[in-house]
Amino acid sequence: MNLYAFHSLTLAAPLLIWAMFTLECKHERGYWIVLILLLMTREDVALLTCFVGAYAIVTGKRLQGVLTIVISASYFVAVKAYFMVDPGIFMSGGEASYSYAGYYKD
Repeated sequence: MNLYAFHSLTLAAPLLIWAMFTLECKHERGYWIVLILLLMTREDVALLTCFVGAYAIVTGKRLQGVLTIVISASYFVAVKAYFMVDPGIFMSGGEASYSYAGYYKD
């Protein structure tokens, strides 16, 4: 993926694995650092990290999981509402939108 068409989502894969590793090894400081790095890669990664939080809840790390979901959902809403050109979930409207819907509307 890195040699043909590099996208920012490519950076999320190793960070996601690292987050799961730190979660399983009970390395909380490392987990929160990786979570912040994951959230900084792309705005929709916050939805993925909500599932990581759900996994943490299922595996018995309830507080860490709930905090992950709250932080991730808050980050997603804040980025979509205040920082992005098109606040819609799929970025499907407007001239300033850079979505596939805008590129292929004809």
